[in-house]
Amino acid sequence: MTYKWYLRIVFTAALLLSFSVAARCDLTYEPGRTEDGLSYLVVHGSFTKGDDLSEFTAAVRAANPTVVTFNSPGGNVIKAMELGRLIRAFELNTLQFRELECASACALAFLGGVVRIALPGSIGVHRASFADGHQMSADDAVSSVQAMTAEVMSYMYSMGADPGLLQLSLRYDASDMRYLSGSEMQQFKVVTHAGDIPTESPSPQYTPPTAPSPEVGRSPSAPAGPADLLTIPTARTGLVRHPKGEVPLKSNADGKAPNLATLHNGTALQILGNVERWYRVRVRGYSGYLHHT
Repeated sequence: MTYKWYLRIVFTAALLLSFSVAARCDLTYEPGRTEDGLSYLVVHGSFTKGDDLSEFTAAVRAANPTVVTFNSPGGNVIKAMELGRLIRAFELNTLQFRELECASACALAFLGGVVRIALPGSIGVHRASFADGHQMSADDAVSSVQAMTAEVMSYMYSMGADPGLLQLSLRYDASDMRYLSGSEMQQFKVVTHAGDIPTESPSPQYTPPTAPSPEVGRSPSAPAGPADLLTIPTARTGLVRHPKGEVPLKSNADGKAPNLATLHNGTALQILGNVERWYRVRVRGYSGYLHHT
């Protein structure tokens, strides 16, 4: 998953900002598609106890998105975790940028992504409110908080995040909000691909850097030429996207080589290198080859 992939999403999603509204009482799902055919789904609104997430399932089946992003101030913790589990069950990825809101319980839903990318400052956390609308005794309140805390920690662990994130959240009152820095997102494993996170929101006026890094074999002090500006960075991560919807993972860089697995569109993978017109990749415990198609 590359920076260009991020740009395609953020430019298209920016169009939604003109009609994005304040927090609703329930969730809605806005499908979208980039010019090159990459589908995504924007989750709008607050999480409430009565949300029917079968509507999310229907939206996923209708739009067949690769990515989910959020415009939500939070809400019901249990419902947010429920949505996060659905996102993981559908093997979707999550992306968050500062132009849209993802705070409080929304951070838990974001963790459902198989691949998670977020701009620094795009996700906010704080202490959750466990009030259920009626008076409880002190003992019952303590018991309720302990049970919810254990459930949230278990959920974070199952999603591959560091439950230490909950400890950070508890430092901030429900009336306050703590937006995570890029380093904190990496520390608590909120994101899965730190190297792909831009340091600031891109804009249509974005221009490539004029000097490449020393790794490309040119002195840092040497001026950049046209060839440098047109150089495409080597991809290190990605998603399967094939016209047929799935592709075989080969044991060798040969179309006649045995298949190790069948990968469906949207499957996240790590790119280890290139062999002629084949990617050498690692995915789901397998190491094999995918044709550039």
